[in-house]
Amino acid sequence: MSRIEQDLGKIFTQIQIAPTLLKLSFGSSLKGMDDNSIRELMTKLHARGVLLAVEGSSLSPALLQELPIQRLDISTPTLEQLTDSAADIAITHAIICLAKSVSALSSTDQVTSKEQ
Repeated sequence: MSRIEQDLGKIFTQIQIAPTLLKLSFGSSLKGMDDNSIRELMTKLHARGVLLAVEGSSLSPALLQELPIQRLDISTPTLEQLTDSAADIAITHAIICLAKSVSALSSTDQVTSKEQ
């Protein structure tokens, strides 16, 4: 059992919160994990009812298709670098299309300008 599974188990027990009320978003914290460990962790959390999100640039599209995620996020650093250039628009469009292809919603936080 991974540390995150242990910590969440304690939270569910101590606070008596239903796992279905929790949404976890993963990003760079997954970079040190191999694909099998990520797959196993996400599957276990999803089985408990936890809603899962990942940053679009943190995992390969092939792995994303195998995970039970509900949301694909556009990271804040990615968003902060966006302009109205054709390349930036293409990157944003690709992340949104990737989310659709894995049946996830796409979202972001920290939108501060019209261009973003």
